[in-house]
Amino acid sequence: MAYAEYPSHCAECGNPVTLPFVPTPGKPVYCKKCALGVVAIRRLFMQIGVLIEQKNVLRAGQLLLALAGTLDSFKQKELAKKARVIEKLLSSGNLKESLDTWQDLALKIDRMFKKTSNAQK
Repeated sequence: MAYAEYPSHCAECGNPVTLPFVPTPGKPVYCKKCALGVVAIRRLFMQIGVLIEQKNVLRAGQLLLALAGTLDSFKQKELAKKARVIEKLLSSGNLKESLDTWQDLALKIDRMFKKTSNAQK
């Protein structure tokens, strides 16, 4: 039995994507490579927030550096730079400022995903 294929474009890189379902308007579609990156960013993002709240500075710093590298690969240089700043703040013991800066980064990452989603509409 042949399945229907629906053409679309990756919300991140713009490459053509063939889907086995009708894409939902307003929801981003990603190619395999970009989907893995988006999942990685979201997973790291959530883990770091929890670690900062738990004051697990060492592990949060490690994940912030991983997040920065992933953001770099998505051409999100400013967000990657901010993640590195937060890591430096954490390692210097400035928890309050790192948490404030983390919240600012959280808003920007959230906007990044919403902008990508809106581009699909």
